[in-house]
Amino acid sequence: RRDLAASYGAWAGQVEKALQVGQLSLPLDALGRCDTFLALETALQGKVETRLALHGASPATLALARGRLQGFWAGQEPEVKARWQVIEAAGRVLEEASRVEAALKGKTWNAASLLAGYAAGDAPWYLLDTAQRHLERDFHSYDVDPGQHDGLIKLVNAARQRYTLVADSLAERFVKAHAAAGFAVPGVVQQVDIYSKEVAPRLAQGRTAYILVDALRFEMAAELQRLAA
Repeated sequence: RRDLAASYGAWAGQVEKALQVGQLSLPLDALGRCDTFLALETALQGKVETRLALHGASPATLALARGRLQGFWAGQEPEVKARWQVIEAAGRVLEEASRVEAALKGKTWNAASLLAGYAAGDAPWYLLDTAQRHLERDFHSYDVDPGQHDGLIKLVNAARQRYTLVADSLAERFVKAHAAAGFAVPGVVQQVDIYSKEVAPRLAQGRTAYILVDALRFEMAAELQRLAA
């Protein structure tokens, strides 16, 4: 009965105060099964933040956060939804960092293979960069209170650290492999050749627009392409 959502929220708040629900100490699993009171939703957010920061992004924890984004309290309280968005975004960074780290571990990669892993396939590694950008966007938009959101701040810092560690490792591997390959990857047009090979031939066909965007990350271009499709 979504038409009764406002009334439910008001009555739930009164019952919550009368029963002192906010003082209950419940484990994460129990909180995850309860949608009744706003105080328990807030407590669940704190538990999920701690779980992700300490133990990484398990499928179950991420599924819980994503499910709550569609839940009752997220739909009624913008602050609750915004906090879940930051939690879920941090969880995605942790998830993608672990995936890329596992793919790189114990293997020798040449520049072409690293480039293919980063830019192509069903689950390209650039999704880690996308997750990091979305986290920074959502966290910047959230009104953080250090006195109330210590767990969220710790989670975001943990995600940032994991991102930096894995992204630096990937970049270092590629720089070394690229140097070993003579700074050229077969089949990849270098920037100095883009005009002569891609733009100039089209000039004979008519007016041609060539847009050069400085510091546009590959993952941002990929997202723009998806949005425009």
